[in-house]
Amino acid sequence: RAERLARQGLEFSGPKHGPLQLVLGAILERLGQVDAALEAYLASDRAVYGQTDGRFAAGFLLGSEGRCKEAIVHYRAAYRMGLNTPRLHTLLGSCYLLIGSLEEAVKSLEEARSKGEESVDVLMPLATALDMLG
Repeated sequence: RAERLARQGLEFSGPKHGPLQLVLGAILERLGQVDAALEAYLASDRAVYGQTDGRFAAGFLLGSEGRCKEAIVHYRAAYRMGLNTPRLHTLLGSCYLLIGSLEEAVKSLEEARSKGEESVDVLMPLATALDMLG
């Protein structure tokens, strides 16, 4: 029902309604429709100049699916568009670690720390990457 309502809203308002595309993406993600969710997330950012919520959500979804190389593309795009939060750098660093890009992992995780993030989500992958680097 939620998907149908979101799609009806897009028919009414047009496909360039960024917030509604973001909602549709979240609904589709919960339904396990990964590719459709990704498209909705990206449509959300295309609809609103400078918005990064869709790119961030796409990166998070792909990372949670173990598709870290693809997630990195979206996280980096969000960063280039102006998103510069500790959470972005934490998730980006964790993805770099998972694909074996240890120097990039350390760089991103240290950036998260420099922005005040000192949680286990940062410290554990950072310690792991530093250990692997020797």
